[in-house]
Amino acid sequence: MGIKPRDIPDLNVVGQSTGKKEESWEREFVSHCPPDVQPRTRVIAACGVTDVGDDASPTVSGFFLSDFYLLFHLLEPTREPSLILENGSQANPKRIDEFPNVTPSRQLWFTCEAPRALVEKYSVYAHGDFRKERRIVLEDTLLPKIEQSDRLRVVPRHVLLERFLATLREQSRIAFEQNEPLLVLLFGHGDAKTYGIQVGGEGDPDRGPRLLINHVKAAIQPGAQVTLVTTSCFSGGWLIHPTLNLTGIAAAKENRESLSWPQSPSVRRVSGSRVASAIVKTLMDRDGLVLSDEECQFPTYMKLSESIWDTLKQIDENAMDTGMVFSAQDDNWETEYRRRSGFPLLSYQNRWETLRILPRGEVDDSSPETALDPATSLANSRTGSLKRRMVRHLGQIYLNSFPGLDDAGPNVALHNSLHFLIKDYNTKHLYGPIIDKRFEQLLYRLDIMREADKMRQHMNVEFPSIFSIDLNEWEREHAASRDTVDRVSRMILNRNIFDQPMGLAGPAYLKPWRYLAISLVSSELSDQEIEVQLDGISTYKKNIISRIFNRYGKSIMERNEVRLAHSALLEGLRETRRRMRSLSPEKKAEKGPKEQA
Repeated sequence: MGIKPRDIPDLNVVGQSTGKKEESWEREFVSHCPPDVQPRTRVIAACGVTDVGDDASPTVSGFFLSDFYLLFHLLEPTREPSLILENGSQANPKRIDEFPNVTPSRQLWFTCEAPRALVEKYSVYAHGDFRKERRIVLEDTLLPKIEQSDRLRVVPRHVLLERFLATLREQSRIAFEQNEPLLVLLFGHGDAKTYGIQVGGEGDPDRGPRLLINHVKAAIQPGAQVTLVTTSCFSGGWLIHPTLNLTGIAAAKENRESLSWPQSPSVRRVSGSRVASAIVKTLMDRDGLVLSDEECQFPTYMKLSESIWDTLKQIDENAMDTGMVFSAQDDNWETEYRRRSGFPLLSYQNRWETLRILPRGEVDDSSPETALDPATSLANSRTGSLKRRMVRHLGQIYLNSFPGLDDAGPNVALHNSLHFLIKDYNTKHLYGPIIDKRFEQLLYRLDIMREADKMRQHMNVEFPSIFSIDLNEWEREHAASRDTVDRVSRMILNRNIFDQPMGLAGPAYLKPWRYLAISLVSSELSDQEIEVQLDGISTYKKNIISRIFNRYGKSIMERNEVRLAHSALLEGLRETRRRMRSLSPEKKAEKGPKEQA
């Protein structure tokens, strides 16, 4: 039986002509085909996470490192079997996973953080749902094997992007000349506007260098068979640009954030992404197929795409909130999945089971999240009390405003820190610079939400305040409107209506964009009327900026602390506190304390 994309409307398979899923809706694709002997695959992978500001911690952005090392283990090259027959000839292996795969030199895995340093600082990295089974992908017992492999390349942070692109250029040329598939794996935070992926950098990770679509397009040899797999937020944006013409598996639609696994309740460690687990589980389900059986029917790439999406929906209750995006080079969806995707047929299940299970409670509150030196401890004591109280107070207001899922990529670090502070967990890893960043993030997010509320009021759109609505819940109740919301969100983003975060305030916070889009969609305005409203908001914003500029001069526009002026912030906080108290049953009977300016 064939596969009709129209029958699976939530399966986002996009075409190469327009980058839209409607291209293939009317077609019917075969789901299985005869086995196709796969040429040896080349692999190039990059994890762009740095440990600047402890960003590589499993409680911050370390879930990308968990994805990276999981696939590092599962895609380990196999060797030619050593079995020799009695006549002295070598045995001819019958199972595909006994065939020689790529040699180590054909796999290059780039990171800017040495695995030993990560283990010494953070102990272990795991992958999987803490509520079920997690496997350890990086710990001290795995270091000898990792360090002795010539696949891993640890390069300085400031040259990681340059080195990766140079290697991609070289490997795609070789792959083209030798007619081999090239599998490209990317792990790092994504950017909502450019779809760029964080790759290294010496400064604040949210302002670091980005790998852009144009970079990859320029590096890939025309005609090379390339598959791109990425677990980044907004990564679907890479596949809706048909000029790339590559096979792709993206963890989220172009306007959506990808999700990590939920944080463990004790130390709030994050163990990889849900999409990586779905991909691996699907590949494990393919284990055991026999190459020599001519009657064996292998899944096509279209079937693999459908299976990965089905698996994600089975293991992740929030899959519909993020979506996934798939593309096929030259729109060739009916090729046998190994040749099209570049994933070799290995014993993924066996390799997964060789990784040690992380028992519940093994990594507990006594485990050092950060090895604090005396200078850091001193800074912590000097700056901690006042600003920590401010972060805790603002954090409670923020978390009560339905800020989005804890597991969404841009939220993991901030939300984890706030849960640590508010619930009085061990907070020794939240030292001075981290608290400073969390403070700036809260100011930015609360201020931009207040601004979105004012914009909705300016448009005379009847809709609940941004501080009192759960946008994820609204979208689940109005699932048919998701595509329209995404389209209007992109219109808002492209108009630069909201300020991008400055200084330490990043990453960008998308609730205001989605909020405006949902409020406009819910008002049942036509596309033309929405355009008129957004044009009006753009003019409204420009007039505000012009008045500030004329009154205070150019210098004030360049200062982040002025943009987040306390007068504007306090106005928003007063309004938010009133709303939060009114929503809290135990507070309804209380009279709130007098507001202090």
